[in-house]
Amino acid sequence: MITICGHNQVFELCRESDSTSPDGKSIINPPISLKIDTSKISSLSSYGNHTVFVMNDGKACDLGNNVDGRIQKSIPN
Repeated sequence: MITICGHNQVFELCRESDSTSPDGKSIINPPISLKIDTSKISSLSSYGNHTVFVMNDGKACDLGNNVDGRIQKSIPN
């Protein structure tokens, strides 16, 4: 199980935001469980408005802000 919370401006935490921070940003608070089968994940990284999962089969799943190709230049922003 993965528990998530925090800033979620561009859906980078893989769930819809359920609250707003005092400075008006979309957030997830209180913490919630992320419904992902963790036995299928080899690696997970979340930073700078994006999250990347690498699955056991080597496929990557990217979520969040891809402005300037931060995740990958060949996919849409």
